[in-house]
Amino acid sequence: MPGKELSKQQLHKLLIESLDDAVKKHSKPGQVPLELQLTSPLPSKLRLYLYNVSSFREGDCKINVRLPDHREGNKYAPPDRGEDFLVVLGGYDEKYDVFAFWDDTLYDEYREVQLLTLKETTLKRGSVEGIATQFRDGGKGGETVIVADNSHLSEALRMRERLVQIRELLNDFLPPEWRDNSKQGQIIEHVVYAFLEKTDPDQPTHERRESAQEFIAAEQAVEIQAIQEMTGSQLWKEPGKEGYHREYFDPVLNAIESVWKSAGDQLKPTLDDILAETTVPELLDNLGTDSPERRTTVQDQIQRNQQLVDALKALYDHQCQVCNRRLQQRNGDGYSEVHHVRPLGDPHTGPDKQSNMLVLCPNHHADFDNGMIIIEPSTHEITHLYDERYTGKQLETTGWHELDNEHLEYHNTEICGFG
Repeated sequence: MPGKELSKQQLHKLLIESLDDAVKKHSKPGQVPLELQLTSPLPSKLRLYLYNVSSFREGDCKINVRLPDHREGNKYAPPDRGEDFLVVLGGYDEKYDVFAFWDDTLYDEYREVQLLTLKETTLKRGSVEGIATQFRDGGKGGETVIVADNSHLSEALRMRERLVQIRELLNDFLPPEWRDNSKQGQIIEHVVYAFLEKTDPDQPTHERRESAQEFIAAEQAVEIQAIQEMTGSQLWKEPGKEGYHREYFDPVLNAIESVWKSAGDQLKPTLDDILAETTVPELLDNLGTDSPERRTTVQDQIQRNQQLVDALKALYDHQCQVCNRRLQQRNGDGYSEVHHVRPLGDPHTGPDKQSNMLVLCPNHHADFDNGMIIIEPSTHEITHLYDERYTGKQLETTGWHELDNEHLEYHNTEICGFG
């Protein structure tokens, strides 16, 4: 791009001024990286490595990524990814007066000097339309480059964070190879983004998903059938079953939205909220003491992935996978518990992954803990050691929630003492 390059200090000041009141606090302009604390709904903590966009070859532009650790003589170096910051690699193009943002999750380390590219037409579209995106191959599964003018800068940064969050969730819910084809992976991410951000949550899931698919098809100028195949038969390959697999992808959308709402602090009523509406019997009120003894304790607890727990509960709508019973709370919401087939703590050290989890009612959760339920790994047939009503039944699972047979075998032998 023609013109003199801006200094780091100038680039940082320009970005801070463009974000205006969204910036609560920032590091010193010119200091690399630039760290920002932003207001909701933007990323709360942003760590930005910002460069000038320059011409590369005909029709293409680039930034030259050079990180602080490269100055120490390291040929390869990672950015600083600590302290829960969203890390973004960005560039400013003076000709079109737009910012561009790349995804940092594609590479573990960057070589000195690494080029990140985008099309000049994407810069131009961003300048004309306010915000524009471009799919780009590279790294682990490709990425979406986001370009925005000053008035759409907040939207672009929010989208950058959302796409990273969506990818992390999809890694839990989709087949492992979902990003082997980089274009398919990016299409899926954008369908989910459109479903969450651009459709009416009061409408049925299948209608919202269809609207999201149509939106992405129009945006990418491709046939709707191509989008449907990427979220259907190309994703879940089943012999003789072509086209869109609604029974697979729609539950994924519902599960991700459940996590999304929790992450947005739109949580269901807490236990305190429920107890505040409950009359405590007088007898219980008279028990105990007004001044209970207090004792300080230190606990070492395993940190479970609560987002995954919430998503699985939403996927099964709180129905127990053993008895299909759905318990209900006073406010109408369902109630269920998530059990780890191979327990997390010592000496079992099971993984906190969906392949090691079951959604259960409290009774059958206790039965699993106590080794009263055996699951045949190959068929998922249930043997209940004291309640014959469930012996011979098959454990309920969805088409995409696949249990790891090794964890079931471990449960049978180590928890139940069977085999």
